[in-house]
Amino acid sequence: MPTNGKLYQFINCNILSDHKIIQEDIWVRNGKIVDPEKIFFDEKISADVKIDCANKLIVPVTDAISALGLQAGQHKIGQLDIEVKDNKAFIAGTSTLCGSVASMIQCVRNFIKSTGCSPEYAFEAASFHPALALGIEKNKGSLSYGADADFIMLTDDYDISSTWIDGECVYSEGG
Repeated sequence: MPTNGKLYQFINCNILSDHKIIQEDIWVRNGKIVDPEKIFFDEKISADVKIDCANKLIVPVTDAISALGLQAGQHKIGQLDIEVKDNKAFIAGTSTLCGSVASMIQCVRNFIKSTGCSPEYAFEAASFHPALALGIEKNKGSLSYGADADFIMLTDDYDISSTWIDGECVYSEGG
């Protein structure tokens, strides 16, 4: 991983690990979570920027704009002409990014790849962590008895095969 780029240290982060909340720092450079041991022992440097998470939970998110799901090509979003290419949205005719078109499932895949965490942890971080942060974990974010029956079913490649809300199928691949 290139060592150029600002090094961010997120301190006092609460992370759900093995069904327990632990406090841990997270180090980020060039949009990737990095191993702090390599920073300490190989590079022997400190963070350029320290951000105090104030004991908040870390969750993967998508900042996708309404172009999410559109085919590659030119589109109009509001009054803005945009171009979707390579899973990114640009102001048409420029190289200026105007937003992400990454779905939550893509964010989960990226989270698994960039952190090396287990798929189980990544999906827990994307579902249970936000529910816990919002204080709605008894109803959302898990498949516990009594929780709302809102969930997705996935293929072995983590593609969404169906979506269920209140126990009703609202989307099914192939109809």
